[in-house]
Parts: sequence; structure tokens; C-alpha cells
Amino acid sequence: MRRYFLLFLLLSICGLSLAQGVKIVGLRKSKQPTDLLRRERFGTSEILEDWWYSDIVDCYTETGQVDIAFCVDTSGSMGGAIDDLYMNIGSFAHRIEAMGFDARFGLVNYCETISFPGGYTLVDATTFEDVLSTVTTGDGGSEQHWQAIRDAHNNFSWRAGTQRIIILLSDECDDPPGGATMGSVEPLLLGSGTLLYCFMATEGDFGGSCDWEDFRDVCNSTGGEFFDYDDSDLDDALDRIADEVAYFESISIVVTNTSGGTLSEIHAEILPYSCITLDEPAEQVSGSIPAGGSTTFDWDITEVPHCNDYDDCFWIRVWSGSYTDSLVGCLFIEDCGCPGPEATIIEPARCGIMTACEYQEIIVEFESFLQMAPATIQLVVNGTTYTTADPRVTYNAGTKRLTFTPSTPWPHDAHITFSVTYAEDISGCQMTYTPECDFYTDIHPPLPSEVSWSPPCGSMLDPDSDIVTFSCLAYDDPAGMTLADDITAADGLWDLVGSLMAVTITFNGLIDGIPYIGVPGVGYQTIIPVIGWPPGEMDTSAVSYIADGTGGGLGPAFTEFRLIKIICGSIPGYPDCGPEEWIVEFSAPASAIQAWGMGASEVEICFHLNDLIEPEYCGPNDTLLCCEYLFPGGTVCREGIATLDCPYPCGEFSSCEDQYMTFGLQDTSGVNIDTSRVYFTVEVHHAGGGVDTYSVNEPSPYSWFTPPALDVTATVGGFPWTDGDSVWVRLDSFFNEDGCRTIP
Repeated sequence: MRRYFLLFLLLSICGLSLAQGVKIVGLRKSKQPTDLLRRERFGTSEILEDWWYSDIVDCYTETGQVDIAFCVDTSGSMGGAIDDLYMNIGSFAHRIEAMGFDARFGLVNYCETISFPGGYTLVDATTFEDVLSTVTTGDGGSEQHWQAIRDAHNNFSWRAGTQRIIILLSDECDDPPGGATMGSVEPLLLGSGTLLYCFMATEGDFGGSCDWEDFRDVCNSTGGEFFDYDDSDLDDALDRIADEVAYFESISIVVTNTSGGTLSEIHAEILPYSCITLDEPAEQVSGSIPAGGSTTFDWDITEVPHCNDYDDCFWIRVWSGSYTDSLVGCLFIEDCGCPGPEATIIEPARCGIMTACEYQEIIVEFESFLQMAPATIQLVVNGTTYTTADPRVTYNAGTKRLTFTPSTPWPHDAHITFSVTYAEDISGCQMTYTPECDFYTDIHPPLPSEVSWSPPCGSMLDPDSDIVTFSCLAYDDPAGMTLADDITAADGLWDLVGSLMAVTITFNGLIDGIPYIGVPGVGYQTIIPVIGWPPGEMDTSAVSYIADGTGGGLGPAFTEFRLIKIICGSIPGYPDCGPEEWIVEFSAPASAIQAWGMGASEVEICFHLNDLIEPEYCGPNDTLLCCEYLFPGGTVCREGIATLDCPYPCGEFSSCEDQYMTFGLQDTSGVNIDTSRVYFTVEVHHAGGGVDTYSVNEPSPYSWFTPPALDVTATVGGFPWTDGDSVWVRLDSFFNEDGCRTIP
């Protein structure tokens, strides 16, 4: 059901000097150039020097009561997006209150089970923000969408006579059997006049079909709307929901002549944005107005359906002779007040992430109708307030992004909390919602102990008889090396992939883990006290192997490659276990080692112990444990030579739009360079913040070479960089055709 409201704005014209023109009495002042007010959109030519707001402006909407319940899918697939989703919900709740509604909110979390984190009582936006802050991670299982809607409908303390809305948020659309159904839920919603809005997927697991049309049909039948999770933006969807809650049909202003003399006429013009359609001329003219007299201007309007945000705003210009003034109003703000800026956390991309970046940045992006006033922005990091006066804080007016870069590295194993607590635009309009976020640091790589190689490193091996073995203990804190270290901290797909790559192997740099030699086998060792006399003995003999290592099909499979979890129990009077969490075991014939070393006479075996830090956060941290063995005959590898030819020296400025970097590669053992195995890393540090990283090797549109020879010229370039960017190109390694690697 649409509700129609009447808006009134009361303006006064007061006598001022010609330099200042007509004034709207009692409103807040700001000074800004016309282009910040989108002058070109209205075709105005004068400088709009002032727009203020005070209690003499009588702009209101009788918005009434609204109760809104959010049903949020907290399954594992939502884990990466759950924090951003809750920030969007919190911002929406504050916006509904800012529109003047007597609004109450509730939260339902659902997956295999359904919970009410804030209880069954609907609360105001501020209390609701506290409820949202308690839920930050997803759990596993299948989603009971209809059951969550029914439980929300039946359990919340809905107020009598209020508009009821339920908003469902999920990245799935499958619904398991056994719970509520469309047939049982739709009559409940229709009977109580509850509007259902759905923001959910239209494909089932792995791209399969699902009954999303049922949810769409119920949304439509109740007067709500359906949004595709993959094709819609949640902010836009919530804006549309907020816009449909209130509806306006007329805008009126009462202008009073306080100039002290008679004004022959007063002009008023409304300049609407695209969500507002005028049903009559934009400019109106009054007759003669004596001192102290008033005149009223009215515009009938129509709002464009499903249109929202700043396009739901308007300008009003008032002038008489040389007197002039203007103000801005937005239909979605109570009393047509100013639209305050909104802050979104850009970096880190998810709250609660673990980072290995010593200088992990905090980046906040503002959305505002006018330009921001950077000096007003307050960023609180671990309880300390920072502003743009601090050199660690920078603001880019073009992107409206605030960046905090620590002056010293973040400490290891730290918990960093931050929030934007205050900000204004250039008109003094204040931010209403406070985004909060956090991250954790793990700067150190996994720590090994009791490292053992057999035969000793540097030994000459007999491929027909020798066996190479390696073992060590290892642990990592706080990120851990696998999900088994802290399953409760699982954060999306990377933790699964990272667990499989907890230990990888290279042979002369040729192979680095999955999928080339497969994954290590898995086992566990139980360390328990031996009950007997004398006390204090610990039984460490119990080792169980769950699975053997597997090969990747490209060579010998190292079935004796295992990662063993240490499970320790202790009682008073017995030794405590050490911090070690894993045992790494490896055993393989020398012939297999030489084969993986491409028949070289010297083979360096390296074990990489990796933690679970994601690559985009400077991870994983890795510890390298290497040993070199000699073989009779075989290939002799010698280190090659790499030079930077152009541009030189490094760090120069370039105005060339197609600037390239050229490297010289030289083999010293008489074997041609293998141009298909030359590896570069390119980082493009954008002037406005953010870094794009590229891994480059042939075939690639970003690198090309002279024909294979002892001496090769390698050229790197063609990346999408722009003016002001800093570009770093690193030559990681290159090989000759015998498989010998050089790391410059």
C-alpha cells in the first residue's frame, strides 16, 4: 500500500548586501564551488554560495511505524561476505530511522538451525547495530529459507497496526525437505499484511536448478520485490526497499519577505533529479510582496518507481532582483534534510581476516551527495583517533577514499580494530552510520624444529641404493598451517586450498606442490601419559596413518610423504607438550630425487612450510628448509646472469604511454635459455590506492623474447597502468634448457 505525504519547506528572504543576495534565514552555511553542486546538470550560472537548514524549515513526512525483520543465511558459503552484509543492514536501519519512521528491527540467522541473536523483541537502529556486531562468521549446512521466514513471522513481537516487512538474504535458493513450505508461509504473510523482500540466488549448488521462482512469486504477491543475488547490488536493493516505504506527492515552500521593503516579485524554481517527475512547470513567479508578507509555491510531483538514492533529491532556487539563494532537499531524509555521507570499508576486503602484510592498509570509501570535508573525518584505530592532519592518513578527493598506512610495521599476532566515528561533507552534513571492522596479523612464518636429513646434506648419492629421508616438527601461530589447527577460524575456499599446500616440495625449483606431486598423506600422533611408576613418562609411540601421499601423474608418486597432526594430552605431574603441532615425514629413493631434478648432477630439495595467510594479504608466510645432494654424471648447473637494461636506473619517472622494461639473461654453462620458463612478477601501485599484481611467463601478452640462445633479451610491458602509478617489475627466476634455475 502506498502512503502519500505532503512536504513543506519554509524559506525567508532577508535584506542583505548585493554581494550576498537573498538568504534563507537560520540555515547552515557552507561555501563551495558550483561544480561540486552539479551546476551543469541544472544549467545554472550563479555561484550557489549558501545552503542552510534550521527549524524554520517545516519539511516533514508522517511516516508512521514500520517493523522490519532480516532473515540472514549464515551457511559456510556466506562466510566471506557476512561482515559486509551486516554493515549494509546496519546502514539501512539507520537510514529508515533518518527518514522519520518509528522503526524497529530484528535479526534471524538461519542454516540447518534457526536463531534469534537479539531475541524476539524488535529494537531501534542503535540497539540493532549492537545485535549485528555479535555475528561475524558463517557456519556449514543447508539453508531452511521458508522455515526462517515462518519463524520470523510467528516469533517476533510485531507491534499492532504497524507495517511489517521481512527481508531474506541468501546466496542459495535450495530448500531442504521437512520444514516449512511456500504453501504454508504465503497465507501467513498475506493474512498479516507482511511484505516479503528476497535477495537470493537463482541457481542451486554447482549451477543446478532450484525453486527460486516460488520466492519471487511470494515476494510479488505480498507487495515486496525479488532481487537476484548475483546480478543485484545489496546497497541498491536496500535503497529501493527504503524508497518504497515512503511516498511523496507534493512539495511546497512558504517564502516570507523580511527585506524591509516591497519586492516586486519573487521567483522560485525546483530542479529535481531523475527520480522526481514534475507535474507542472519548474519555475513559478509571485506577484508583489510587501515587507513581512509571504507567498507559497507548490509543485505536484511523481516519484519514478524503483528509483532511489541521490536521484531522489532536488534543488530549489529562490530569487528577487539581485537577491538569490538556494537549498537542497532529499525525499528520503526526514524534514528533507541533507543526505549525510556513508562510509564503506574497502580494505581489508573482509572483517576478521588474517594478514601477513607488515603495513596492512585500512581504506575507507565515502559516498556523498557533495564533496567530503576531509579534515572532519575521524578514524579510530585500536582506540586512537586519527585525522587527515596525521601523515599516516591520506584522502583522495577523486575517489573519496581515506587511506591509513601505519608508520611502523604492525606487530606479530595483533588484533587491530578500527571504525570511522565521524565525517561531514562540505555542507556540514554528518555521517549517521559508523562502520566497524577488524583484522589480525601473522607476520612470522611457521617455526620448524628437530630438522633431520639423511644422508647428510652435500652427500654423493647412489641412485640405485640410497634412500633420502627428511623429517621435522613444525607449528604456526596464530594463522596455523591447516584447518585442523583451528577449524572455527575457517574463512572460505582459501583455507581449504591452503591446507592442501601446508607443505610443498621443490627439486631445483622445478616442482612446487599441488598438482605436480600430489598432496602429503595425513596421519596423527597421540601423546598420552603412561600410568605407572615412576610417573612422568609420556607415550609417543602411537602414530596412525589415515592416508598415504598421492602423486600427480607427472613422475614418481611420493607415497612416503606425510603430514602428521600431534594430539597431546597431559595431566598434573607429567610434562607439558611443546608448541609443535605437526610432524613432516618424507622418504624417497635417490633415483626418484634425481628424476625430479631433471637428471642434474646437483639436486637441491626444498621443503616449504606454509601458513594459511591468503596471497592477497602477503601470504602465505613460508619457511624454507633445503638440502643439496650430488649425483654421479648428470647435468652440471651453473648460475646464470641477469641485467636490467631499460629503463635504467630504477625508480626513474617516465612519460611514455607504452613504457617497457628490458632484461638481459645470460647462461654461463653453455646451454640456451628456455624462454618458456622465465618468470616475472609485476605490481602496479595506483596513485589513488590499491595494487594490481600480475604473474607473467610465456605465453603471455605482457612479455616477449629474442629467440632462445645463450644470451636472451626479455621485454615486459603493456600493462594497464595510468598516470601517477608506480610500477614494480621483478624477475623471479629463469631456466636453461637443461632445467637449471637461476634466482637473480
